[in-house]
Amino acid sequence: MDEYFKDYARYEFKKAEQARRAAHNNFALNDFDTTVNRAYYAMFHIMTAAMALKSLQYSRHNNLIRAFRKEYIATGKLKKELSGIITKSENMRDQADYRHIEITKEDAAVSLERLDVFYDQVQPLLREIDE
Repeated sequence: MDEYFKDYARYEFKKAEQARRAAHNNFALNDFDTTVNRAYYAMFHIMTAAMALKSLQYSRHNNLIRAFRKEYIATGKLKKELSGIITKSENMRDQADYRHIEITKEDAAVSLERLDVFYDQVQPLLREIDE
């Protein structure tokens, strides 16, 4: 693999871990909109890192998500449930950031649960970063 993409994957995975921590910390502070936002972006950065390991880079969210689904979910490398998690997390982030719909504590808790499932299933694919 090209060293640029390996470094890019490391960088994106670090960003994913930071966003994941921020999501959990914001939940503890009762900042539910930010919890949902950071949970989605943690997944976004994990997907970006995974695609970088394939020497691919995307500038638009929908292109990244489409490629991630094609590369990892449609091929059976990851469970199909992750596709729904991505969609639900993206929709909830959209509500929190743009639709002015209140995000409840329960909504934020579900968002964190989805993030943790996503992270636990995708993170093993990223072992290649340190090889």
